[in-house]
Amino acid sequence: MMSKRDVIDMIIMTNPQMATLKPLLLSLIEDDDMGTMSMKPKKKRSTAYQKRYKANFKKVSPQFKLKSGKWKKNGFKNAVKKAHKLSKK
Repeated sequence: MMSKRDVIDMIIMTNPQMATLKPLLLSLIEDDDMGTMSMKPKKKRSTAYQKRYKANFKKVSPQFKLKSGKWKKNGFKNAVKKAHKLSKK
């Protein structure tokens, strides 16, 4: 199997006018090789339970907060408990 560099050399041998483009073509190959290495991993999708929990937590959290927006004593813990309880099937 021929490498990309070999293909470029064959093109230049058959068409000498393409010799001026060789540095550009080689840089494109290097950029292409770099791009495949730095691909980001896919993000995980939220499950149905996580979506229900998120909605329930947003609904319940104001009950456990002060007027200033700070959490009451044990408020976050209790909000989490209640949201989990509501999220069960």
